Amino acid sequence: MILTGALIISTISLSGCSIGKDREQEEAYRSEGIAAFKAGDYQTAIEKFDLALEESKGDTSELETDIIYYKAKALVENGDPESAIGIYDEILEEDPSDSNVWYLRGCASLAAGLIEQADTDYARAVQNAPNDYELTFAVYQAFKDAEQPEKANAALEQALAFEEESEEDLCRKGYICYLLDDTQQANSYLNQAIEEGSDQAVLYQGMIYAQTGQREEAVTMFDRYAEEHADDPDEMLDLAAAAEGGGLYEEAIRYYSALREMEDVDGQAVLKGLIASYEGSGDYETAYTLLEEYLQSWPDDESAQKELTFVQTRR
Repeated sequence: MILTGALIISTISLSGCSIGKDREQEEAYRSEGIAAFKAGDYQTAIEKFDLALEESKGDTSELETDIIYYKAKALVENGDPESAIGIYDEILEEDPSDSNVWYLRGCASLAAGLIEQADTDYARAVQNAPNDYELTFAVYQAFKDAEQPEKANAALEQALAFEEESEEDLCRKGYICYLLDDTQQANSYLNQAIEEGSDQAVLYQGMIYAQTGQREEAVTMFDRYAEEHADDPDEMLDLAAAAEGGGLYEEAIRYYSALREMEDVDGQAVLKGLIASYEGSGDYETAYTLLEEYLQSWPDDESAQKELTFVQTRR
């Protein structure tokens, strides 16, 4: 996507145009803006992105495009989604077929409380990205988070009309049916996907078994998935969370414990999941011990501090 110099200038809120500054300074401001964004200091992030754009001197490279995207996201998080919408509108004037920008505009519209406008924006996003399941799931989650269940489910139902080009498409449709509480159709899609070699369908099938109280079948599927991904921390974390979410706390504890022995693991997420699983199993003594360990590493986690007080009363 190529942006006009006018667009970049229009995103700069500070007056004046600095001449002769270098790209290194622009990248430095961008890095500072991203750091502030990740720290939740969105106002500072916006100011840093503005400074970075001043350094661009009207350039229209991918770096400036990236900065503009970050600034728009920061505006949304800072409570000014209307300004973000303005930025997305200018981008869309240059390329109205950009599904990602339509999706981001939908998120900004949703943040502004413009539910119907968000629906329209998301529809344009999907229209420009046919058969994009990941986009569909993102729209579903956005509406779900906004407490718009009917629109969330409508996004999923639309995806059921997508073409089935692989076993992974069957798997995705099975997962969609699972989210829509259509267990029978979900099983149909997932069984076919498993027969055609979809590994992810094994995990989803286990989730359905857990949801429907078929514990033995769920454990069989989960353990099968674990064997295939024993050395993959991301996949094992998904598995552990699925077991925990399905109420299979004994298995979740087993998976989380295995994760603690692995490298390149999100230690905080693993320990949180392990604590929750011990609580779910009724072993509050172990949960309390692990919470004390957790707070040694993350002492500022207020929710964990409150959880420690609660668990102490259940020991």
